[in-house]
Amino acid sequence: MNLPEYKNLKEKGEHFKIVQIDSIEDFNNIFNSHKNSQGIYRGINSSAYKIYTSLQRQHITKEITNYSIEEYISRVRNQPLLKKYFEKFKIPPSKLSIWSYLQHYGAPTPYIDFSTDFSKAIYFAIEKFELKDWEPINDFIDRFSLYFIKESDFDLINIPKVFESFKETKRISSGLGKGYPDYSYDLEIQHLDRLFDINVTDVFLINHDENFVDVYNTYNNIRIVSQDGLFINNTYENIPLEEALKKFFEDATRFQHSPWDEIDTPQAQEINAEYEITLKENRAKQERLKKNIITSFEIKKELIPEIKNLIGLEKKDIYPNQEDLVWELYNGN
Repeated sequence: MNLPEYKNLKEKGEHFKIVQIDSIEDFNNIFNSHKNSQGIYRGINSSAYKIYTSLQRQHITKEITNYSIEEYISRVRNQPLLKKYFEKFKIPPSKLSIWSYLQHYGAPTPYIDFSTDFSKAIYFAIEKFELKDWEPINDFIDRFSLYFIKESDFDLINIPKVFESFKETKRISSGLGKGYPDYSYDLEIQHLDRLFDINVTDVFLINHDENFVDVYNTYNNIRIVSQDGLFINNTYENIPLEEALKKFFEDATRFQHSPWDEIDTPQAQEINAEYEITLKENRAKQERLKKNIITSFEIKKELIPEIKNLIGLEKKDIYPNQEDLVWELYNGN
């Protein structure tokens, strides 16, 4: 089965804020305004593509059924060399850390790469383009896309409170575990993963915040550093990110009955009043999500040669080879 694709800009515009870039002057305007990062970016080499994770692409195109994410994670976590790698570098082998490691070695994950650097995101979209091999087809197909989520919308997909609570959970569980001979670090990590699954939504932003490295660490290879990379998690099996963003928060907007509804006491009134405020805030967030928080710059491919000169990046800037790097330093380059 092939991956679903967009047929035209009108269809794509149902899920994105579309901005067409038809000239190098148009591109220069956005290039100059985004020299200082305004959010996060993702470049993709075709306007037709939807934003699927690599795990979703595997499921859809290969029609995988009865696949166990838990078994996949367990195999990685217990592979002897990788187990030693995480231990030696003091990387907590949580799901988040493991997904990050796998993502940058091409294995299927529920992560979607973004960058805080506009130029680097552009590079990913145009790195393999060769003008001599390109033949125009139509105005839609003859474009590539740069996706942009502005920083002021991060509150819709950020989960800092969840990570903060897990820091405390880890501290408490580590202390309690010392009194039980059967309790181990592996069990602690698995326990945290289970709690994490319960407490997060299907879509969330993963920043590389240093405050959370004792719970998880996704900043665990040099490519992430060079690419100014970070991730958005999408655990839906076959819903692309642009559609998932409108869906994942819906449950939080629905009124949920509680035993406090049947009690008429000052405490119950206070709890119910707080819930009403939260519900109102959640519904306001959902309205923002429904309006499409991803801007899609739709850029003509014929501009790519000039764009490559403008951004001035090479493969080694994005995919550093550590052996080459150290030899260049030795040779004074």
